[in-house]
Amino acid sequence: MKKLIWGLVIVAVVAVFGGRAWYLHKQSTAEKNVVKIGAILPLSGVMSHNGEMALNAMKMLEDKVNATQSVKVKVVAEDGKFTTKDSLSAFRKLQSAGIDLILAYGDVPSKAIVYIAKEQNIPLFTVSDGKDLNAVPVVVNLIPKNEYMIDYMTKFVVEDVKPESVAVIHQKDLAAIEKGDLMVKNLKDAGITVTKQEQFAFDAPEVRSIVSKALYGDPKAVVFFGWGPAYTAILNTLREQGFKGPIITDWNISAVFDSLAKTAYPLYWMDTYFDEHSTLPEVQKFVAEYKQRYNMVPDIFAMLSYIGTQTITSSLKTNNYQPMTVMQDVIKTHDLPTVLGKVSIGDDRYLELPLVIKQMQSDGTAKIVKE
Repeated sequence: MKKLIWGLVIVAVVAVFGGRAWYLHKQSTAEKNVVKIGAILPLSGVMSHNGEMALNAMKMLEDKVNATQSVKVKVVAEDGKFTTKDSLSAFRKLQSAGIDLILAYGDVPSKAIVYIAKEQNIPLFTVSDGKDLNAVPVVVNLIPKNEYMIDYMTKFVVEDVKPESVAVIHQKDLAAIEKGDLMVKNLKDAGITVTKQEQFAFDAPEVRSIVSKALYGDPKAVVFFGWGPAYTAILNTLREQGFKGPIITDWNISAVFDSLAKTAYPLYWMDTYFDEHSTLPEVQKFVAEYKQRYNMVPDIFAMLSYIGTQTITSSLKTNNYQPMTVMQDVIKTHDLPTVLGKVSIGDDRYLELPLVIKQMQSDGTAKIVKE
């Protein structure tokens, strides 16, 4: 009977403290002076390119930090496949590896693990548009808030483009829907007529009907949010169907830039100072190093992952760190010098960084037209 009782006690203890076993184990090993950043990335599936870009950038920064800082870091990546089930599995594997912090790429993995991270007091750094994530106190969002970006885009549309009417097209996902709704509200508040708000699926096989509906009502400009194959098809179909007005979109265009550069038209997009063809020495150095190391050109998502991880590593000042202390130091980030200029973490725990408006040029390059 006593053996049975003690067995039940042990089971109960494991159930209560099992989530902390990774941390206790870590403290008893030589790795206690190495900060392990667990990364849940889409390394396979439809977003594998983005995951690969992000991991490459994180590994590149890891080497730089370990060569210059006394506190060492180790990036441990698991494939979340951009699904809830696989993200949870990746989280459990990272726990077993004794990670200190988690960085999750995208809404799906972040929402899959956010409440487990809260329960176990593990800092969660996310690259996500999900506005509800930041309501959880262990979350820091390493991407600008949608309102921050949309307000900037709206100002450009209202003050520089000055259209009488606008059609808004956006993808059917939470982030793009939120951006579309915010833009529609901002435009209406500014006295601009919104002729149509049209949605499309990521893998829409045919987009002509979507474009036709969006152009019904003769809008003078189009504001467009999305990514993926349908995103590219809609941009090109807008011109094929005779639309000659300005198109304004966001930084997802960086992933499809090459397929658009052959045709010059008034295409504008919100972006950062990052650009493969940038004349800024810091950006040129980053691009050259990335290309030499990985034999590929980094996109904006690689840069955001690099900058986001830099906010974490810059907060590692001593070996006597605790994960939540690191998070509190990250929250205090203000005017941190980076390749993209000075970045900060706002009071709402979102990344703030310099934004610009770029325009496609006739030679297929991008030009900054508003800072």
